[in-house]
Amino acid sequence: AIALSSSLKDWERHRKPFVVVVGLLAASGSQQLTLSLMDKLLGLEKNTSRKILSNMRSVVSIEGDVARFTHLTVREFLTDKSRRDQPWSVDLAKQQQFISSRCFEIMEDADSGLKFNICGIESAYVPNSEVEDLNKRIEENISPELRYSSLYWWDHTSSALEDFGKSSGSISAVDISKLTNSMERLLCTDQTLYWLEAHSLLKCFDIARTRLLDISSRSEVRTRSH
Repeated sequence: AIALSSSLKDWERHRKPFVVVVGLLAASGSQQLTLSLMDKLLGLEKNTSRKILSNMRSVVSIEGDVARFTHLTVREFLTDKSRRDQPWSVDLAKQQQFISSRCFEIMEDADSGLKFNICGIESAYVPNSEVEDLNKRIEENISPELRYSSLYWWDHTSSALEDFGKSSGSISAVDISKLTNSMERLLCTDQTLYWLEAHSLLKCFDIARTRLLDISSRSEVRTRSH
């Protein structure tokens, strides 16, 4: 606690970016995120994540452009609900909800989000394996933040939904309504095809299939419980 309190001198000014940066680090699980990707996912100015986490060297390790907690207990300590009165406390459920909303914003962006034929492949009759410059097209048209958002939005959304079902949860009905509306736009419109196309290009179609089965299963549980 002393190390955390001394890591950021001006809590009033730094608390919000601190919470979202540390919240993403805590919410990303085993996924190794670069600091530059963290900035883009969170909509922060360049190098914000690095500046914040560099001040936490006693509990955060930075190797190149990748940061991680030095030990799992650090994550548990920061997200412990019994310490919510501390300025460095991170409400993990609220951060899951925020990250989820950011994923939807990134996927829905009119310029850099999901779209029809995102890589501009000339013919739909040519298999991906036969597109000679496919990797280059993917790199140019599917940004790291769009890739992460497309692959992992459900991880964050499902965590937020689970918190809403708890009596001690911190996610509001308004928060859930916004998330479910975003889910409907992704899964009940043309966006679904664009989302599946991105998975196909990234050779992650099995992930999309697993996500859809999980979402379908949870929806059935909710329907039967009402």
